[in-house]
Amino acid sequence: MATTTSDLPDVEPSLGFVVGTNCQALRLEAQLTQDELVARLHMLGLRWKRSNLSALEGGERARPALAELVLLAVAFKRPVGDLLSGTGHVRLATHGPSVRLADLRSFLSGGPTPAELEAQLSTPMGDPANPLPPPAERDMARRLGVPISWIFDAAEQQWGHTLTEERDRRVESMSDTTDENRRTRRASMTKQLEVSVQKLVERRQLGHDYK
Repeated sequence: MATTTSDLPDVEPSLGFVVGTNCQALRLEAQLTQDELVARLHMLGLRWKRSNLSALEGGERARPALAELVLLAVAFKRPVGDLLSGTGHVRLATHGPSVRLADLRSFLSGGPTPAELEAQLSTPMGDPANPLPPPAERDMARRLGVPISWIFDAAEQQWGHTLTEERDRRVESMSDTTDENRRTRRASMTKQLEVSVQKLVERRQLGHDYK
């Protein structure tokens, strides 16, 4: 029986939300407990704890790794596309276009690149539809020598949005912030928040999960 994602929100969900929703549906369909599915994953070499699976099914992991999707599909003895069941669009990255789930499933089966991604690549840099990443993320990625997507992923795991958004939210919440001291406080807050992000990035460099 095909898995559905009728519980997906009206807004464009993250890839992790879609995968988590479908993972839970497939698990219940197979009459597996979370512990039983984790045991299957362990046999395949994915050393997840139950908390990792719970986080995925709860939509707390915005962008699961491709290897995790493959191993989950093998554990269910189902095609990878079943973890992407549903209609509508899904957002693959915090800063990027959303794509139709149907097009994404087709792409993973050897079909053409989703039109939304092709259009994004053809948009000139500097165009409002394709803005440059914020300086804080660019500088941190350059300093650590990692893809900028890792910085976005770590911040998403930590706060549910970007480092820049978290910094600005905290600075603006300070009651005595003025135009004169805003820049100084942003710089100071960026350094504080980068500590948490760097810890997660370093875990990823060692091959560990963010949790």
